[in-house]
Amino acid sequence: MLFKHWLVALFLFMFAPPVLADFSDNLRFAIDSSFRLNINDITSVTSRNYFLGMDTHKVFNDGNRDIGYAVAQLYYTKLSDQTPYPFMFSNKNDEQLIIREAHYNILTSRKSLLPNIRLGHFTLPFGLEDSQDTNGRLLDYGHGKNLGTKLDWGILANKVHTNVEYKVSYSLGGKDDPKSKEGSSVFTARVSTLSHLDFGIGLSLYKAKLDQKNRKRVAFDLKYYLYNWGLKSEIAYGKVDDNSGLYWLFELNRRTVNEQWKVYCHYIFDDQHQQKQSEQTFIAGARYTPNNNLDVSVQLNHQLQHPANKKELRLMQMQLRHRF
Repeated sequence: MLFKHWLVALFLFMFAPPVLADFSDNLRFAIDSSFRLNINDITSVTSRNYFLGMDTHKVFNDGNRDIGYAVAQLYYTKLSDQTPYPFMFSNKNDEQLIIREAHYNILTSRKSLLPNIRLGHFTLPFGLEDSQDTNGRLLDYGHGKNLGTKLDWGILANKVHTNVEYKVSYSLGGKDDPKSKEGSSVFTARVSTLSHLDFGIGLSLYKAKLDQKNRKRVAFDLKYYLYNWGLKSEIAYGKVDDNSGLYWLFELNRRTVNEQWKVYCHYIFDDQHQQKQSEQTFIAGARYTPNNNLDVSVQLNHQLQHPANKKELRLMQMQLRHRF
């Protein structure tokens, strides 16, 4: 399994288009290490996660313009008493080499109507997650829980126009494995106003056969920034087989002027109609980044309402992350 992961990552770089410049030109490389502590107040279980990886970004240029770029994020991940544990691990103390983002991107001219093409392992373009990278962070917008997976292997087309941008992807449904499993497939699409503006809205569609379940989801998201304050919201309706549900996330955040501190709070409402189950969750977090290398985060997760067949969740998390 480890050999296959390394082979796929090397493939993305080896078959990038030839360029005149030295390979080290326009190459960014970082060693990323982090430690995460999870304290569950209900079960009295304290778990730990350790991450050590490399994060690379390489831009290719033909002498006139950028024609593509490649991204590879490979992480050794070690669990300690993690319950429940993610699908790619076999037990609560397992260790694996995990591929996060690993893709090659073919860039067309900005004036061209032809889309840019992304090939590889990428985050599915859906909802608020599409406009903010949360890989390796405590902050999360529920991609894995809501869609069945956060990342998948496939192809994605995207383009930024004058007033609108879009992403459309087809992926295999193998999650961390570059193949279709038992007929799995995933279609995801999002169209939005320009992501760099202070005010933005987006519409997302999702249809998949994943883990032998048929999934459909549509979502509307909104963001608005005013001075140092930010407001985000996502409302979604979807079905997993015959079980339909309504989901709503609201976020309020604030940054300091120097952007070293960010505090945020989430309110999440998740109602599963057929199962007559609903969850309400409040999350509060803070992140301190004094420079480009150090990242210190803390987050409190408190479940206000939970289904009768599940335990209440009260979780405190702390993470120390360093890049060099």
